[in-house]
Amino acid sequence: MLRENNPVNWQYDALLNQGTISKNNRVKLNKPYSNYTLYTSGVFTVFRLDQLTDEQASSIQRDNWKIHLSISLVDLPKAWDVIFPILARAECEHFKVTRVNEVADELHKLNEKQHKIIQADDQMRAGDQKKIDELGEVIAKEANPALRVAEGMQITIYPVPGQEWKYRLALQDIEAYLTDHGIKHGIFDAVDKHIGNFTSVRHTGFGNEGYTAADRVASYNPDNAFEVFYPLTMLNFLPDIKNISVTDDTEKNKSLRVKDIVVNNLANVSHILALHDLFLFLKSSQCDFLRKKTLSGIFRKGDNDWDTIVKAIKAQIITIVKQRPILHPAEDQAIRDILGMKRNTGDPRSPKSLDTYLKLRGDEAINVADKDTDRKPPASK
Repeated sequence: MLRENNPVNWQYDALLNQGTISKNNRVKLNKPYSNYTLYTSGVFTVFRLDQLTDEQASSIQRDNWKIHLSISLVDLPKAWDVIFPILARAECEHFKVTRVNEVADELHKLNEKQHKIIQADDQMRAGDQKKIDELGEVIAKEANPALRVAEGMQITIYPVPGQEWKYRLALQDIEAYLTDHGIKHGIFDAVDKHIGNFTSVRHTGFGNEGYTAADRVASYNPDNAFEVFYPLTMLNFLPDIKNISVTDDTEKNKSLRVKDIVVNNLANVSHILALHDLFLFLKSSQCDFLRKKTLSGIFRKGDNDWDTIVKAIKAQIITIVKQRPILHPAEDQAIRDILGMKRNTGDPRSPKSLDTYLKLRGDEAINVADKDTDRKPPASK
């Protein structure tokens, strides 16, 4: 059941005072984010897009990647109040944040539990240090999950398979803002793979019904799933392009500046999905000025700035592909999207670069592997 009345605030201070809200009685958020609902689960407040069903929400938490953002405890409220709008504008479907007051309550209960056990045990009450230390180890182990999401890993994001691009682009905005505003990172879990100053990822594995807890694995990717997340520094020039897009400069000057940024940074973009994310961003409405034709551009011979960018991205794709005889289906689709882009939208012919790639595929010079979801868990699992 969804509670339509009395929509709630998403800001961090408000979350700390909301009390318990069950998943079956989740609450709509205030406008402009009324397409989201929230509920509480343990020490977390969980956010979901309206259209995400319980079954879908459960499904994307198995056999899948998960994203963690780690913020210093003192900076968490300020950071969350910026992170949430970025995730919501990107329509990220499912994520949660730690409520630190709930963590404090959990730790307080464990302290009381330890005290009661000591008081009820004659040997410990008499000062048996060995038994007291053993109890302390047990209590510390029980406290670890709460501490893990208090000192870092406070925000968990569950990407929808096939939609990872929008999460990666949102993470670029988050990393840029937190870095520019002096936010300090928190403590990362030892298992996670760092892909940014604040961002880490891990895969849940294919065994154990699609979810293996972090404390039961030795690697961020226990079953060698395809890596859909790359180091975010590959596209750390995107904020510069966004800043250019909102200036009062002429469209021609903005186009020229963006072209220079892209061309000068492409050599460092060595992941096919990173190139695809860049491509999608440059095709978005934020960069419409790149494709607008001026009178001077219509009669000018040679490539315009957009043509130059498209050629450069395609050339980098070909460079990468030549070093990758086996591709993942997601990479194959990304390559087709990029190479299939026509510089002249009125030209009905297939681009030569796409024809060349498809010929390599047909000649089996390049092969596409099976999807991760088709794989069976290792026999030892």
